[in-house]
Amino acid sequence: MVSWPKTEYVPAGSPSALATAAPAPPASPAFPPFPPSDLRLMTWVGGDQNDPDKYTKYGGMNTVVQQLQDNPGLYTGAFLFCGWGYHSNGSIYMHNATRHAVCSGADGTPRSGDLIGAARRQKMELIQVMAWPEDLRALYAHPQPYIDSFVTMAKAEGWSGMQLDAEWRPWHNLTIALATYNLFNTLADGLHAHGLRFTAAVQSVTDAWGFKPDAQLDVLLASTRAKLCVMDSYYGGVGRVLDSIDFYAQRVPTGLLGIGMSSRERTPTVDGFVARFHALRQAGIREVDMFVMPINETWLPWLRKWKNQCRGCPSGGVLSCFEQIGCY
Repeated sequence: MVSWPKTEYVPAGSPSALATAAPAPPASPAFPPFPPSDLRLMTWVGGDQNDPDKYTKYGGMNTVVQQLQDNPGLYTGAFLFCGWGYHSNGSIYMHNATRHAVCSGADGTPRSGDLIGAARRQKMELIQVMAWPEDLRALYAHPQPYIDSFVTMAKAEGWSGMQLDAEWRPWHNLTIALATYNLFNTLADGLHAHGLRFTAAVQSVTDAWGFKPDAQLDVLLASTRAKLCVMDSYYGGVGRVLDSIDFYAQRVPTGLLGIGMSSRERTPTVDGFVARFHALRQAGIREVDMFVMPINETWLPWLRKWKNQCRGCPSGGVLSCFEQIGCY
């Protein structure tokens, strides 16, 4: 029986050593190019990766880039926290130049790594996570300027789409929740017209309905035109995670649902991993969204299994998918 660590992911080498010399890229990836798959594995990456607290615990952006290089083709795309945001008039600006420099490898430190370049070399989607404007009234009332400015910037920067982080902002108030779903659909329609994706990271969408299922909420979830990346499946015991997967899988169209997982939470047991990933397969989930790179290495065998549907396991995974941890 394999004994899986309970600790957070810590890269090889001490932080002090990494701070003085960036590791040389490997001669070849740790894994061969991942088999083609119509399932989507997305991951968030933060431009705060080189901040002292994050660096000490997880390693610098060079660690993220190394993980991408070691797993070519595994990730479909990345949600980038790379310093871009909206003015209240709908124009886009770089609200955090430091975050942008870290993402592009231009921060000038030995721990730097060109995340954007590495992702582009693997032909990954680049979904920019935009900071909300301070004054939200104009965005809700007249979203078209925000759509237009994003389309212009996406074409210039090579972005594949936009994400808004709406995990807590709207859901406490029914009026705001309804307006937010309408906003999401409008943004999705506007970006889709230009071949761009729109996703919203959401959590506790039942808040405005007293944390209970509701017929009105069911209609809203079923009629979404925005991809919903749900975070309710991040944390808690196995039962809570499975309840979350069941709730959303029964209400959101399969092609517009991403199930969020977090390797920064407590590492599951082997049985906990089996339960999660078997549930994803049984529910027909087409996208998993992982928070946040570098992903705890303990999660990667299970993500490979899910994305390849265990086709590489003996007998195509029958009696071997979950019994043999290393196969995928």
